[in-house]
Amino acid sequence: MAGKEWSDADFGGLPSVLVAAHELKTPLALIRQLALLLDDDLTSSADKTQIQQRIIQTSEQALQLTTDLANSANLTPSLFPLEPVNPLAICQQIATETKLNATLYGRKISWPKSRRNSQLILANRTLLGRILANF
Repeated sequence: MAGKEWSDADFGGLPSVLVAAHELKTPLALIRQLALLLDDDLTSSADKTQIQQRIIQTSEQALQLTTDLANSANLTPSLFPLEPVNPLAICQQIATETKLNATLYGRKISWPKSRRNSQLILANRTLLGRILANF
């Protein structure tokens, strides 16, 4: 079918397919890297256990992403209801969830000790969390 021109209607809208491919590339690349580490003889048994946990967590996030992408194709206002959300609390939650991955790469996530930020924004908590986590 050389020379065929694609329209937005093809594959449910080509831009959606491109977005899905782009969004799934990151978790799939991470899963591949972690799987390669499992095959490395220099990786300790304890590290292999952490890597296996990270693979499970990343794959679960990627599966949730596919659900979100499918839902966004049928976007309706009630799909992502807005509510008052503390963005700092979401960032702290993401830091907790990614702590294991940071440890695998010799990194540490810490928060400055300052007054508690209780400023709220209007957002969808789940969607904002996934955007910030890049999942």
